[in-house]
Amino acid sequence: MPPFWAQLPVEVRDSRGCERARIHCNSQDVYEAYRIELRGVVFDFDEIEEFFAKHLEDDARLTWSLEVDVLSSTGWSTCTLRAAITAETRTLLSRWHVDWEGGFEDALADLRVALGEDETVRSCFFCKWSDYEPSTSTGHLGCFRAVKAEYEAIATSEDARTRKYAKERFHAERIWVDELNVCDEFERRPSGFGYRG
Repeated sequence: MPPFWAQLPVEVRDSRGCERARIHCNSQDVYEAYRIELRGVVFDFDEIEEFFAKHLEDDARLTWSLEVDVLSSTGWSTCTLRAAITAETRTLLSRWHVDWEGGFEDALADLRVALGEDETVRSCFFCKWSDYEPSTSTGHLGCFRAVKAEYEAIATSEDARTRKYAKERFHAERIWVDELNVCDEFERRPSGFGYRG
């Protein structure tokens, strides 16, 4: 099965027309796992402003949308999560509105704050058993569902260094997951849990 992001319909529209972009993922790249390919140019997510300035018209807008499940006190519901990126703004839209600076991890972290304690999105980023590699971001989300008890002991440690680094001894059991993918073992991530909180 192709990586989750490879299936995401990403479009860029400007005065030159509308085109479909492709997303590539390489979790072995320590600094930037996700890259976008558009109009023959491949660029990192964190280079998006430079790409807009060099290769797109001033009115360019990059968009994607995705149906996500949301858990609240009244049960599960479905909503559409939309991302819109221009040369100057980055926005996540649904029942919430999130403007963010930085990478996609920052956007999801801001969305988590917007959701508060009452709601959560059913996806790997919001799951109890996932965490990022130290000093990395989007595309380096590891799943520790194969060693739940061991990971929970680390994630609830009072020592910040333990929360950040101790899980690395389970690298053989860790699997890479996409931020907005999900499996049947999803559990809501508690506040202040693990390296990323």
